[in-house]
Amino acid sequence: MFCSNFSASGENNFACNLENILLGICFSLCGLASLILNSLLIYLISTLKVKQVNVLLIAVCFAVLGAGNVVSSVANCSSEFRQLHSIYANDSGNGDSLVSVGQCYLQSPHVVLLIVGHDWTAYVMLAMSVERMASFCGVHGRSPKPTPTAVRRALVAIAGLGLFKLCVALADSLSQHNKPVPKLCNFKSIFSEPVYHMLLLSYLVMLYSTAAVFLVTCCLRRQRRHWPASEMLTMRLNRERSLTKSLAITLAFVVLFQALPWTLLYARLPTARWFRDFAIVARHLTCAIIPIIYLYNHPDIRKQLYEKIPLCGRLFKKQKRTNSVVYIGR
Repeated sequence: MFCSNFSASGENNFACNLENILLGICFSLCGLASLILNSLLIYLISTLKVKQVNVLLIAVCFAVLGAGNVVSSVANCSSEFRQLHSIYANDSGNGDSLVSVGQCYLQSPHVVLLIVGHDWTAYVMLAMSVERMASFCGVHGRSPKPTPTAVRRALVAIAGLGLFKLCVALADSLSQHNKPVPKLCNFKSIFSEPVYHMLLLSYLVMLYSTAAVFLVTCCLRRQRRHWPASEMLTMRLNRERSLTKSLAITLAFVVLFQALPWTLLYARLPTARWFRDFAIVARHLTCAIIPIIYLYNHPDIRKQLYEKIPLCGRLFKKQKRTNSVVYIGR
């Protein structure tokens, strides 16, 4: 919501506030929808009863990705509610009232939650892309199976990187906790310019790195398709391709509707005012679309949805394909 008053007239103030309120309601509804869908995804995965380690590992990745989206959704809702509150609290409605940086942390949890949620999602998607590449590399031999120790180390590394980045950002902003900033508590006003660039660039670099890893995976997938293979190996390749397809759709949405819009805004290219509003809406919608992709493409999750909530399950009902042989293991 970035409407600005063109003059001091009450008519322009009213029009600007009305536009901001409507946009705020739209953004808040998108955030709530994302929160509900990702919570549903986590709940369904927690009720899965599968014994195959590989299927369980993929399901856990989905759940962790959903948890990151839940954190981002809560942050998005908090940010929009903060905007709506500032409109009602101020005559101008554009956040001109000043508060200190310390008050921002107490009154606006989205400052911390946005950093945690976005990093969480980016790291998990990178880990899933690496897992897909490892699966295709080892598909003609003994595929590497991650041990519990390796999984724990990966999780600790992801948490450590995110915590380090968060600590740097917090130390930077809290060192100037008495600094007056606009009441909306946006990142550019809270953090110093180097830290602000670090937060945004690190997130974009992580997303583009994930896309690069996934492109390598797609090349491997295309190469393996032309290799001679037995019936069992063909079924396994089909399974790997189906899992890769879900990640491909997810990554495409994230790159097209999160990374590219914010790259254009960061580069300060000439864009219309509505483009920034579009970037915010796209960010909210991406968090809501990701669980829909997995609710539709993953058969075990889709089955759980149909059993737990039959009405919703019918929306994600997929045409069954008959196959005489089904391969479910590694």
